[in-house]
Amino acid sequence: VSMSIQFSKQNKIFQLKTRNTLYAMQVIHDKFLVHTYYGKKKRGAPVEYTGNGLVDAILGVEFSLAEQGGVYVEYDCGRLPEPLFVADDDLTSVLMNVLENAVEGCGRLADPGERWLFFRLCLAGGSLTLECRNSAPPGTEDRTSKRDRRAHGFGLSILRGIAQRYDGELSAGRREDAYETVLTLYGGETEG
Repeated sequence: VSMSIQFSKQNKIFQLKTRNTLYAMQVIHDKFLVHTYYGKKKRGAPVEYTGNGLVDAILGVEFSLAEQGGVYVEYDCGRLPEPLFVADDDLTSVLMNVLENAVEGCGRLADPGERWLFFRLCLAGGSLTLECRNSAPPGTEDRTSKRDRRAHGFGLSILRGIAQRYDGELSAGRREDAYETVLTLYGGETEG
């Protein structure tokens, strides 16, 4: 029985990672089409948050979805090289898991005026640090609004695995009036 449960858990994680990879491919494809059609400097072109095409594309889509859901978004992103020392599939999993969960948490607040998200991403001293804080009602950290409740709870497991692969650190939990996730990954070249 325990092997069956373990297999089921591994299968769910694999499905989530595959979904994230396919999403990244779609985002890159869509970004290419937008750039080709509009050009980089014309109205309608994607926002450059970091200078890294994959990161900018994912942030553009996720921030737009958050704003459509009535979430006030504020961000502080540093310049990121292309390629980054973090594999694209890991980067996609990190960004999508963190931002989708943040938006889901904000959506649990009845008053749209209380929905906010702060996102920071920077590369310094050979480490990539992501910080995400979002409003969320107390006591909802372990709940989900996902249709398939069995698909809930794998995001943190995936983030822990990625943190471990890059000798990184992960902290996630409630901080005062918000939920906060901080992830630091090591392995980049130090500036200097």
